[in-house]
Amino acid sequence: MKHIQRESDKAKATAAANRLISLGYNVISSGYGNVMVNVGTDSHRIISVNHADVDAFIAQYAIAQI
Repeated sequence: MKHIQRESDKAKATAAANRLISLGYNVISSGYGNVMVNVGTDSHRIISVNHADVDAFIAQYAIAQI
């Protein structure tokens, strides 16, 4: 049963990564529930975002850019 949950989390992370990519974010990888996003101009600003927190990340990052 745990394997099914891990695969479900992986699918959700992949969907979240695809959403971020479509919005122009630089997604480095997605794994079991998390997405690694490079938010800087170099590779020193990498953030791990849980698939459930993608909407909040998008909103918070957009506000920070203003």
